[in-house]
Amino acid sequence: ILDPHAADAQAFAAVIEQLGGVRVEDRILLVNPSFAEFQDGLRRIRAQVQAAVADPLAGGGRCELIVYYSGHADDEGLLLGRERFSYSRLRREVSEVEADVRIAVVDSCSSGSLTRSKGGSRRPAFVFDSSTEMKGYAFLTSSSEDEVAQESDRIGGSFFTHFLVSGLRGAADAN
Repeated sequence: ILDPHAADAQAFAAVIEQLGGVRVEDRILLVNPSFAEFQDGLRRIRAQVQAAVADPLAGGGRCELIVYYSGHADDEGLLLGRERFSYSRLRREVSEVEADVRIAVVDSCSSGSLTRSKGGSRRPAFVFDSSTEMKGYAFLTSSSEDEVAQESDRIGGSFFTHFLVSGLRGAADAN
């Protein structure tokens, strides 16, 4: 039986490859990483982005970053084995990458603490006309700062990722 967090990560990786145009060589998939492995993954993806920015012909001129995490967490950060990767550090690591758009999707208990550390705020929709010109970052979390994330044996993973992937595959409302 596949670990639900691993199943979620693999489902998300599959949808961004199949429908999002992300090449296998342009993504890093870590399953149940240790603190050091997670840190190294962020370092490697930062190096990939820097290489793409330095050579616009190789990267297509526009660079976008998506960091997806499904796993355990508390109100202070991601729990990687016996160590904690703080939300403030995750925000800083993602924000410092030189990509045009940086997105972090965190599917874990208390993940809303990620947006509370500096205060998230609503912004106008950007999906329609100006989506290819968008710059900045977004953080999407599966729970509030004091809420548990829910998993299902029936779907083999979390409800959040299941419906996120289903929506990306076309089940979401078109507008």
